Amino acid sequence: FEEQPTIFVKAIEVKAIIQNQQFWYDVEQLKTILCLAKNAIKALKFTTTTLADCFLN
Repeated sequence: FEEQPTIFVKAIEVKAIIQNQQFWYDVEQLKTILCLAKNAIKALKFTTTTLADCFLN
């Protein structure tokens, strides 16, 4: 028996991950957190922004 090339073994693992609903739920949660962080960083770049403004968002 020939072993499958590593790329095929990894493809099977990746397919299993992306078919898992929990994976997509986790991606959505991460997206939400990163979006909040991005907005806070953007707000800090303005010269008129105070630290309190970041906490209000």
